[in-house]
This record gives sequence, C-alpha cells and structure tokens, in this order.
Amino acid sequence: RMVTIIIIIPVYNTDLYLKECVESLLAQSYKDFEAIFIDDGSQDTSFSIINDYSSRDKRIRLYHQNNAGVSAARNLGLRYAIGDYIAFVDSDDTISPDYLDRLYRCAIQYSLDMVFSGIIYTNNNGEKSRVVLEGGLLSLLTENDLIHFFKTPLLTSPVSKLYKRQIICDNNLQFDTTISFAEDKDFNLQYFQHIQNAYALSFCGYFYRDVENSLSHKKYEYQYRIENRHWNVKKRMFESLSSDSTNGTSYLVNQLFFIIYDEISDITYSSQSIKEMMIQWNRSVQYIDLAYLTRYSNLLEQPFWMKFLLNLRLFRIIFVILSIKKNINGKTAR
Repeated sequence: RMVTIIIIIPVYNTDLYLKECVESLLAQSYKDFEAIFIDDGSQDTSFSIINDYSSRDKRIRLYHQNNAGVSAARNLGLRYAIGDYIAFVDSDDTISPDYLDRLYRCAIQYSLDMVFSGIIYTNNNGEKSRVVLEGGLLSLLTENDLIHFFKTPLLTSPVSKLYKRQIICDNNLQFDTTISFAEDKDFNLQYFQHIQNAYALSFCGYFYRDVENSLSHKKYEYQYRIENRHWNVKKRMFESLSSDSTNGTSYLVNQLFFIIYDEISDITYSSQSIKEMMIQWNRSVQYIDLAYLTRYSNLLEQPFWMKFLLNLRLFRIIFVILSIKKNINGKTAR
C-alpha cells in the first residue's frame, strides 16, 4: 500500500545524533509515513543503528550507497519514494511529534503544492534560536505575490517542508550532484517553477542542529556562478507573468546588485592587489547579466555614485573605493 508521506533522510557519519532523529520520527502522531534512510558510505556505526530500527519497524527503510554526497543520497531516496508527499529531514536533526500532522493537514485543507514551518536552531554550545514565519497562504501567480514569496524566510533548505511528490516526478526534479554549494536552493527553485501556491506555518516543528564545519558554513569559488544561475531562474519566473508594473523588475535588479556587491566585497577583503582583484572579478563577471543591470539601473535602491559607476562599468574605481574604506576600517590591505 502506498503511504501518504515519505521522509527522506541522507546519513553520513552522524551516529552521535542518529537515534534521537529516528526516535523523533517514530514518535509522530501522524502514522501513515515511511522513512527512507540513505547511508552515504558512513564510516561510523550509523548503518547498524538504522538497520536495528528497520528490523523492528517496517516504516524504516534503509539503503546504502558508496559515498557520493548528500545530493546523490537524496536523489536515491526520491527514486525509492512512493507516496503522495515528500519531506526531507537531516540525520542530525529532529522533528516535533505533531510535525507531520500539522504540515499534512494544512496541505489537505488548502490543496497546497508546498507547506513549510519555522525552525528552531541549536548551536554547538546548546544555545537556541528560532525563525518563526508569518503564517499564511502564499501565491506565486502575480508579480507582487511572487516578490512576497521570495522574501519569505527559509525557502533555501529542503527541510521543514512538505512537497508534492507528483510535481517532483512529473518534472523529473533532482538535486544537482555537480555542485556542493546551494544545491538545496537549486532544487527548491526548480520546484517553485511548477507550483502555484504554498503555505507558511507559524509553528516551529523542525529542530535544526547547527554543526560547525558543515557544508552550510563553507564557501566555494563557484558560489557566485550558482547565485547568478538562481537569479536567472527567478527572472524567468517573473517573465512568465503578465504584468504592466515594474515591481518585479525592481526586485530583480536589486537582487542582482546584491549578488554583484557581495562578490566585489569578498574580492576586496581578500587582501589582493587591485590588479589581482580585477583578474578575479573578470572571471566572475562573465556569469552576470550586466546588460540587465544597466538597462534598469534607475530602479536600483543605491546611492547615485554607485549607480553611476555601475552604469559605466567602472569596477576598478569601485574596488579602489572599497579598498580605501577597508584600510580606514583597519583591515590589512596590499
């Protein structure tokens, strides 16, 4: 019999937290689910821990793959998933007993394509913080709706969400195994292109363990290439809507500016010479739609001098100005 919800849990060397994760799944008040654990070549006792649980509860399914990364593990889980909805949980995290019930009831009540909840974060020191969403229905069918949707927190990660499996299958959606930065956001943006609505729940039912040295804390040299790829997905989504206003364009051009400014700032604070900065920038800029930035620079919410320099593409001057500010702030400069 096909169950209603499939939970996909990639596992790699998390035996320290794994029992707590599994117990939180088995404690769910909503019982019609299966949990698919994908062991990604763990070197600790993770496999044996899950294997013990699966021998005692048929809702726990365990698969093994040679170490190929979290995206490959999630894709394997999607391949084995047979259910109406998909949820993702990380193997060092837990969920509240009413987590599945709250998300599923909301999805059914409003005929939703996606539901997501707030998250409670715990760092290595045991300190907790939470992101509480402003609860309500979110549409993706108009320009202003889409802007509001993209400004909603917690859209990046696949955890704390309930997805329609049919949408994933119909559009052959997968996690990109060729990237190790923002692959979660990449998957979600693929999914967003095929949905019409979502619901943000104000309750926090997902408990995220913020582990130091995890992938989420690392930066990659192709970060901005990926960020620009994601910006282009948003651009296509806005262009698919018929609108006479400039709200969507204003949102996009300012998002593009922040991508550019983040890259310029990172380069500036890398203690390189101006010449070296320009070489690195020229490698990055090939992925950026500067024509779009120039065309709609009047919509930038930035000082005149910044818009002027960007319009004329005087990036060397921007680097010089930021380098001077860096020196004034007491940073090491070359």
